[in-house]
Amino acid sequence: MANPIHPGEQALNKLLLGGAITMAALLGIPGIFSLAGLPGAPSSSGWWILVAACMALLLKLVASETATGEFEFYKFGYDSCNTTLGATISAGALQLYSDSDAYPGMAKLGYLPTFGLHDDVKVRTAQLIGFFVITWILTWLTARICGGIKKQEIDRRGGKALFCAAIGPFLLFAYALILAAKKG
Repeated sequence: MANPIHPGEQALNKLLLGGAITMAALLGIPGIFSLAGLPGAPSSSGWWILVAACMALLLKLVASETATGEFEFYKFGYDSCNTTLGATISAGALQLYSDSDAYPGMAKLGYLPTFGLHDDVKVRTAQLIGFFVITWILTWLTARICGGIKKQEIDRRGGKALFCAAIGPFLLFAYALILAAKKG
């Protein structure tokens, strides 16, 4: 009969997996884009931005786990959404007050609509505002799910919890491409 996993070991394993998911979202998936030659892959200088962002998020992950003493994947997803929301606000503010395109590499991200605009600055502003709105909606939705789990109205191992765990890293990945696009 196998020995049960000690709660401290289980918490460490969850934390390490959360770190691996963060690294995959910020470095692994953009790396696959780069190797495959897909549009929107980070430029050489864009990689340094992603590495710095990844390190900062890993440190935040450790600090958050230290503060709460637990790691839950649905909370990790919500936290990733919230982090992406704050970063998107900063990116949008930077673009709003710029007379030039602050994210020229975003022109390579074919999945972002141009909203019928042709001026690079207006297109970029509209894209960042659109990404902010989507991020806010998903952050709000994951917050509602986390609240329902806390009140025991939603199963912490069900589909909604899985949605929270998956959507946060996905938003981090999407924002990572925007962040790497800062350097065209």
